[in-house]
Parts: sequence; C-alpha cells; structure tokens
Amino acid sequence: MNDQERKNEVITTIRVMNRCWTEVWDEKAFGKYIHADAVAITPTSHGRLEGLDPYIAAWREFVEEATIHS
Repeated sequence: MNDQERKNEVITTIRVMNRCWTEVWDEKAFGKYIHADAVAITPTSHGRLEGLDPYIAAWREFVEEATIHS
C-alpha cells in the first residue's frame, strides 16, 4: 500500500466514524473505532476518562446535548 492509499484509507475511516455520531448516534458502530484502553480529558469531565465505556458515555452525553449542524 502506498502513501496515497494509506491516506485515503484514513480519511475514509474518519468519515465513517464521524457518521456514527453526526448523522445518528450509533453507539455500537462508534465503539468499534475506540480502543478499549482509550483515555481522554474533556472540558466537561472531571479528571480523565479511562476505558471504552466512560469514553463512549461521554460522547453519548455530548451527542444528546449538542445540536449538530454538519
């Protein structure tokens, strides 16, 4: 696989992942893109989000509260 093919694969993956939360909240599909040991620090969380379940829960909360225009 050359660099352009890798770039296209990454872009496609990001677009598919983004559709999982921007068009409709598809938690199961979204979760396939998140590492089981994901760690995040967000403006609204207290401390670190560690692990798949807390990470997805934070995204779910965001999607439920946000107005997504595109």
